[in-house]
Amino acid sequence: MQCEEARGRMVFHADGEDAAIGEHVRSCPGCGRYRDEVAAERALLRRALRRPEARTAPRRLPVWPLAAAALIAVVVYAVFHAPPRVEVASKPAPKGEAAAPPPEPPKAEVPGPRPEPPKPEDPVPPVPETPAPEPPKPAVPPPEIPKPPSVITAGLPPPTPSETAQPARTVAVTLGLAKGLAKNVNWEGKREFAVGEPILSGTAMRIDWAGAAVYVKENSALTVRGERAFDLEAGEVLVESAGVKLSIRAAGTVYEDTGTRFLVATDGRQSSASVFEGRVSFGGREAVAGERVNVKAGKTGVEPVRDAYPAWAASTLPRKTVVAAFDFKSADRRCLGTFRDGALDGIEKGGFCYAGVESNTAMFSAPAKGEFRVTLQTERDDPVTLRVRVLKPESTAYDYVLDRPVTGRPVAVRVPLEAFRSFKGDRLAAGDRVHILYVFCRELKSRLRIDDLAILEESP
Repeated sequence: MQCEEARGRMVFHADGEDAAIGEHVRSCPGCGRYRDEVAAERALLRRALRRPEARTAPRRLPVWPLAAAALIAVVVYAVFHAPPRVEVASKPAPKGEAAAPPPEPPKAEVPGPRPEPPKPEDPVPPVPETPAPEPPKPAVPPPEIPKPPSVITAGLPPPTPSETAQPARTVAVTLGLAKGLAKNVNWEGKREFAVGEPILSGTAMRIDWAGAAVYVKENSALTVRGERAFDLEAGEVLVESAGVKLSIRAAGTVYEDTGTRFLVATDGRQSSASVFEGRVSFGGREAVAGERVNVKAGKTGVEPVRDAYPAWAASTLPRKTVVAAFDFKSADRRCLGTFRDGALDGIEKGGFCYAGVESNTAMFSAPAKGEFRVTLQTERDDPVTLRVRVLKPESTAYDYVLDRPVTGRPVAVRVPLEAFRSFKGDRLAAGDRVHILYVFCRELKSRLRIDDLAILEESP
């Protein structure tokens, strides 16, 4: 006998023990203990059943109160919820008239064919829309023939590998040899250079580049980078610019003019920039007139400019003659301003600070290739305007604006007359009769002061 079967018999044999169970218990101690536990529980249950319990018979409620409550509920519902009864009193018929017969009950409707509901009107069939004529398909254009590269009209960043794979773009410049040297027909005159093309100078030369004059030392090497940009691989260049934003990259440093005269030199490993007039920006910084910047291995040093111009640059620059000059050493009735210590301080005029010379008649005629030269000083970097007025026959103003002049010390400024513009955008023409030269700014607090003022003409 298995243990499960034996234990099942132990539960169901309440009064006695099966002989097979006794034989199994003798051989299985576990089932023996289970038999004793069952017996103990059975004894406890028997004692509990034998305990006398006080049992009270439940009290029976009378039936008539329930019946009365039900009857009251039925009456209340009938009074308040039953539909109202309408009684029609029959009037007695007048004498001599027979009583009206009672109304006939309504006749039941005889089932018959029901009238057909009105049929809806047939909808008007839609008028088919006439399809609009399709526009004629354009003829397939013939394959586009690539156009030749055009001349660059804007400054360009350094060429990328993807750009060098495209057709070469060109830059138009004018090359000329420095004065006193033999002419070279291969370089003289106007020529177009492709971006990336080198320019090698066996002799000193001048390049008219995007409105700036670039003087190149002999044995220097340049590479065209854009209409207003080139790389100086080796050598030196002197730049005269009225602020055309000419960009020169030398030994990894980019120098950009802001209306100035400066010299850049490099040997391929390091570079320097000497600022003679105005400002030059480089690497997020600026150098002003009288400073020399040296950049080597990422380190920058600034020192004063030692020489006015190097010997090669002084011999290369064109000769200029004076057309009109004013030094303010002595009083001149044509001057506008206050004389002080050999200079002219600006005065208030029309809400601006003015200094300069003026006359009711023409003082000189504008040269074909002239230059406005002034040495000025201001205490604030507010814009300073240079103005030339001519008689045509009425007085017409031509201006050039210095956006951020050098402050705190005298600075020489040279601007070509061709850079001046009228309010209509016209240029100053050769032969115009000049009767006023002004330098002015907005604030008297700028303490504008000019040391000298002159108009020069470039000699052929």
